[in-house]
Amino acid sequence: MNMLPHQVVSAWIGSYQKEYAEGAGKNKPLYLRKKNERGRELMVGMKILKMMDEEGVPLMVSAGEGKFIVPGFSMLDECRNFNDAGITPYQTLRAATVNAASFFGQSSVWGTVSKGKRADLLILEENPLLSIESLDKIKGVVLNGTWYPKEELERIQAEIIAKNEPGK
Repeated sequence: MNMLPHQVVSAWIGSYQKEYAEGAGKNKPLYLRKKNERGRELMVGMKILKMMDEEGVPLMVSAGEGKFIVPGFSMLDECRNFNDAGITPYQTLRAATVNAASFFGQSSVWGTVSKGKRADLLILEENPLLSIESLDKIKGVVLNGTWYPKEELERIQAEIIAKNEPGK
């Protein structure tokens, strides 16, 4: 949350507090039932995702939509959801790269590491084909042909966090 502007976080907190006050404050059993329904909906969605994968439907990782989406971090959450649904790390990575590029009609521009394609790469400490959790172990990033080691990414992140502190 500290990577987001303070105004966004404040709006989210206000929205959540309002939803909770209107839900739990007025009718806690109904609020809890709806909360449990959302959890069941997620589980059903994961079962459907797995069935689609088993039937060969091309899948695509997406940050989703909604009011609590954090760019980048939400993509990692979605990769974890794929993993929790039983999708292999290989299929998850393919859904985030090759399938996404194909969906957007950009396969000739990005989606695979090939000569002439955009070279935006996430370099990891561990093999993500063994565990999707390896996506959290970043060694560096190549963006538009420029190498950003982990230390530089951490410095940039610290600047963003400092800029987003309340009152700045």
